[in-house]
Amino acid sequence: MIAPISAPLQRDPRADEHDACALIANVRKKGGASHGNIKRTIEALMMMSHRSGIVEGEGDGCGILVDIPRRIWAERLVNAGLFEAVTTHPRFFVGHFMVPRSLGESAGPLRDRVEDLFRAAGTEILWSGPGEVASVTLGPAAREEEPDFWQLAGFLNQGDTTEINARLFAIQLQIEATTEIHVASLSAESCVYKIRGSAEALTRYYPELRRPDFVSAITIGHNRYSTNTASAFERVQPFSMLAHNGEINTIARLREAALGIGTQLVKQGSDSQDLNRTMETMVHAYGMTLMEAVEVLFPPILSEIKLLPAPLQDLYMFFRQLWGPFSQGPAAIVTRNGDECVFGVDAMGLRPLWYGETDKEYFFSSEKGVIPIDAMTCDPVPLAPGERVAVQVERGHRVRLLRHPEIQKRVNDLARHRWPGIRGYRQHLDGPVQTRASHEHTRFYREYLAEDQSAAPDHERLLAAFGWDREDVDAVERLAGTGNEKIGSLGWDGPLAALNDQRQNLADYYKETVAVVTNPAVDREREIEHFSLRTILGRRPQMRGGKQVRTHKRMELTHPILLGGHLKEQSMPPEVYRSMAENLGTYVLEDLLAEFAEDPGAVRVIAASYQPEEGLRRAVQRIAEEAVSAARDGAHLILVDDGTAFRHGLHAIDPHLALSWIDLALNHEFDEHGESFRRRVSLLLRSGALRNLHDLAMAMAVGADALNPYLLLDSALHADNWKALENTVIALRKGFEKVISTMGIHELRGYGRFQSSIGLEPELAGSLRMRNFYGSEGRGLSLAQLERGGAERFRIATGAPMEASGEEPGSPARVTPAALARTFHFNPFVY
Repeated sequence: MIAPISAPLQRDPRADEHDACALIANVRKKGGASHGNIKRTIEALMMMSHRSGIVEGEGDGCGILVDIPRRIWAERLVNAGLFEAVTTHPRFFVGHFMVPRSLGESAGPLRDRVEDLFRAAGTEILWSGPGEVASVTLGPAAREEEPDFWQLAGFLNQGDTTEINARLFAIQLQIEATTEIHVASLSAESCVYKIRGSAEALTRYYPELRRPDFVSAITIGHNRYSTNTASAFERVQPFSMLAHNGEINTIARLREAALGIGTQLVKQGSDSQDLNRTMETMVHAYGMTLMEAVEVLFPPILSEIKLLPAPLQDLYMFFRQLWGPFSQGPAAIVTRNGDECVFGVDAMGLRPLWYGETDKEYFFSSEKGVIPIDAMTCDPVPLAPGERVAVQVERGHRVRLLRHPEIQKRVNDLARHRWPGIRGYRQHLDGPVQTRASHEHTRFYREYLAEDQSAAPDHERLLAAFGWDREDVDAVERLAGTGNEKIGSLGWDGPLAALNDQRQNLADYYKETVAVVTNPAVDREREIEHFSLRTILGRRPQMRGGKQVRTHKRMELTHPILLGGHLKEQSMPPEVYRSMAENLGTYVLEDLLAEFAEDPGAVRVIAASYQPEEGLRRAVQRIAEEAVSAARDGAHLILVDDGTAFRHGLHAIDPHLALSWIDLALNHEFDEHGESFRRRVSLLLRSGALRNLHDLAMAMAVGADALNPYLLLDSALHADNWKALENTVIALRKGFEKVISTMGIHELRGYGRFQSSIGLEPELAGSLRMRNFYGSEGRGLSLAQLERGGAERFRIATGAPMEASGEEPGSPARVTPAALARTFHFNPFVY
């Protein structure tokens, strides 16, 4: 059953968080632990205090990820009458929890409930109690929200020793799902100490960090610099695996993809927390190594893949279909799982990470100057854009340093064992592999798209009914003539949709939300080799690996705009049209559908239209249910099509509303492998209401994988100038690149629900899962108003009589006018 349209948002969009900060990691060269390793890390954080924000005179966050202090725990257990030897056993673990003091007296029963969860999972609790802290070292604001620091040590009796951390991760998810307790760390190898405060306050707050018998072979430190985020103990880094300096600009798409593989995201977590949680899920739930998870989450750009050997080209093109470029943005990452660490920077190298050595340690830092020059044994070097380095610690013996080619070879070997048959994927590097479907299938889908074309409304009336105005028509003419976008004023200088008395589509109520505090737009002209508008069509490979049920058809297009699907009779010969599509790196819609239809049941068409007596609310619920049923029955491609609207009495469903409902419904249904149905299918949108670049971008944001704006293409198609259609597609391609560059994104697949609306009722706003301003119950655009507008649009399209309003009895019926609207602009001068 599909959730009602008024279902609340999964997360409060006002709580979206982004982090930028300072990183330092020290790894002992011989694998032996020392207290100096911790001291040097904290001293480096103090030297980078300028990378720590100050909120009301207080540091906004600092923390370290270290080895479990086994000597301290041995002493603690001996004092409790237990054997110290248990602390060196691989089944021994330690948990660090932060319990909100706002829970008051209910905190005690809550801890008891958590301990019961451990016991139910086959755990013996060896020690549980408050950790030693010095609250007086905190500033007033930090003390006000200071949680209780709770430590727990245990022994996990069940399961293979190699699965201890995976079992602990499952317990952690239970704790987070059923309590308000924040799990800072829960591991058999490492633990996290963090505060809302400065690096100087960290060792004062946790006295045990100053003890000489607190030793570590790997220490990761982080100063949390708050830019777009509110300071809180729970959001301070490092997290269980990750310390991150930067921002995940594609966080909306990352969260969506993470939920699609069954990830339980942190409640109101920051972008770094949710990246960490996705990494944890890949490692603990899907059995990947840390190196595999990092390579999947941060794939190389296409121009770099082309330079790799053929087996690695296959590997990374497979990873792009398995997952996607959903962790884009300026980022330097320092990660750890057990005794394996991976360090890297984003594909554009927008956050620095230096690598160097001393006699005792390898270090990775945001700044090379935090290590004394006389201690260095070589000149530090910055990691190149997209570069990774891994360190594997063999305790008490040695440490292996792996450069990126060695990591890639290791990951390639592991991936081919996990996913047998990774081959042939590099054929997608140069664009779509053009094949020809059977004549029968092609003819069938051409006939489907041409059904009742003779009954199609007049072109001018159809444009008006789908919300076009004169400016939209003129803009398409310019695109077709020049291949370039219109250059106008900075920002929107017309009336907001909520204040406009002209006919408005739902997309007109939305504007792109851009926040550029420390994260400017990507320079499209200088970084053009990083940009990609590629889209993948077909069923995704299974994340869990193993032998796939069968090989499913998948296709990769260089951009999401599909030709074909016209209402107009084409004067262009089919072979010429196909050649144009191939040159543009895309497909003709009819051919694409026919390709997938060779697999019976792989294609399903859902009409974005409804009978008036059904009502809009029930209609969107119905089409969402149809999509889930289609995915369950084996469909790999769903075409959402409003071509049936305004015929046989059918009213149109706004394409963005229809698409959002379908996308959300598929994301909330899961298969037997724990993956969402959304990973099973790709969504194609064929709509006459796609009038301009904004409409196209918003359709991609709410779930489309490919688009066929048939009225836009019809408007650009000139019988005597086929080049006009090619110009239009080229201009839209450039426009897409500019849209994503504004968000600091360089691949269109990472573009998500980044818009905000003004003036929608909460019920309607909730169905698009994006933030809304100045709308309340009974105020703003509602489903009922959309439904009434749909009736008016039907009359416009068909030329049906206007509704009577005080007409004299017997007066002749008046035809609803079909004049295109005209938008008023201020046209500001530039001085």
